[in-house]
Amino acid sequence: MFCYKMDVIQKIKEKLEKYPDVSFEETASDITILPKDSSGFLVNLWKDDREIIVSFEAWHEHFDRSDEAEALNCFAFGLSEHCRLKVYSKDGKDYRWTLQTKDLETNEWHFGGTTMVFRLIKFWKRKQVRYLQNSFIKIGAMPVAASDMASPRRRA
Repeated sequence: MFCYKMDVIQKIKEKLEKYPDVSFEETASDITILPKDSSGFLVNLWKDDREIIVSFEAWHEHFDRSDEAEALNCFAFGLSEHCRLKVYSKDGKDYRWTLQTKDLETNEWHFGGTTMVFRLIKFWKRKQVRYLQNSFIKIGAMPVAASDMASPRRRA
């Protein structure tokens, strides 16, 4: 008997059928959700034979292929209003992305991890901070339990 296992990108595309306002681009190895407007951010899932990487702009998390469900939850989290990025830039160049998660009980935002890119920036220039947030998935529609939404995996 042949048992077909659906590819992780196919699973995402199947879920996206419920969200006709979502625009995306795909290849054989990745899928990228485009933001609705300039206040949102790119959400990407890339895969190969060993791992899956979920990224929100430059912030990213690596998952083993055996953690596909966790990678999918992280991907969905980036599409929700429970997730936002604090983006730092100087002279118009982004260099730091901090994931923040919204506490469902207090409505406060909490630190969830930072990714930085070391590039030549004009250190004497004033730092700008902006917040990016998607809202494709509304409160109450998250595919994971509220207790699991504190943030994607945290490493000790």
